[in-house]
Amino acid sequence: MVNARGWARTRAAMKFEIEETLHGPKRVAEMTSLAMDGQRNWRHRGHLGPSDGTRGKMRTRSVAALAVRAWASSLGFPPRESEQLGQATAASVLYAAIINSP
Repeated sequence: MVNARGWARTRAAMKFEIEETLHGPKRVAEMTSLAMDGQRNWRHRGHLGPSDGTRGKMRTRSVAALAVRAWASSLGFPPRESEQLGQATAASVLYAAIINSP
């Protein structure tokens, strides 16, 4: 169907794909405001799982979850509750980043 301006109306679904890249500890610290020392301490205490790659690298979804966890921890959430919150909201954080990107 074509409207008065000549534009065709389609109902095709939009599809987003996120490239899962690995981010090093320094880049993760820049994105999440959790310093590299903090990342190491969380990993040693068992609050942060094993890295997705070598030398503490993390995938994009893990970084999004960590950003939420760092924010929740700064508000006083215990580590286990912040972990649940981070895992539950990681996909929404990535979606918001895509929508708000230039």
